[in-house]
Amino acid sequence: MNIATDQPTNWVTLGHTDDYKNGTITPASLPSGLPLAVYRVDDEFFVTADRCTHGSASFAEEGELNGHTVECAWHNGRSEERRVGKECRSRW
Repeated sequence: MNIATDQPTNWVTLGHTDDYKNGTITPASLPSGLPLAVYRVDDEFFVTADRCTHGSASFAEEGELNGHTVECAWHNGRSEERRVGKECRSRW
């Protein structure tokens, strides 16, 4: 019998929640080495690839987070990380 569940089955640990300060973008990476940008806003976590789609600017190193809006330092493009990122949930 197959039972559907809403619990993730392939967690990837990116650190402890205390590693990510509220209102910041923090670099992380997948085990494969893919660079990620972790956004903590109002104690919610979101993750995107750590590269602007317009160029190769790093959001974690050069981006600016204002509320839920992230801005690329290279071309001032803005997007809401809630729209482009994946929401993450803490297991703790």
